[in-house]
Amino acid sequence: MVTPLPSAPPLTPGWYVRMRREADGRDVEELALFLPTDPPVPCGTRVEYIRAVEAGVQPVTVDFAFALQREVRSFRVDVLFSLVSFAHGWIDAEHLPPICAACGFVPRGIEKIVCLDCGAVQK
Repeated sequence: MVTPLPSAPPLTPGWYVRMRREADGRDVEELALFLPTDPPVPCGTRVEYIRAVEAGVQPVTVDFAFALQREVRSFRVDVLFSLVSFAHGWIDAEHLPPICAACGFVPRGIEKIVCLDCGAVQK
């Protein structure tokens, strides 16, 4: 089944975190349970942090990015860091990888007309 592509996504780090988390079928609370922290942080604090990152009010830490790469299917730290660079104006949109607007999936090495993860039609 082909899903129509939504309007252009905001292309923020928080958007990418939310899209990949949702594509992995996890809610914020479930993801928070699996994210390791050192020193230990209560689950409620981790939930608040994830929500703040997704809302764009909290920056992504390197530890959080690599924990997401371990815990969330098809989450790519290089894509997240590209979006951080874009958000800060360090790179232009043309230097971003092709990102599915429906689920945040990024194919490796090739552009596809249909997203390999969710089936959305790319323009």
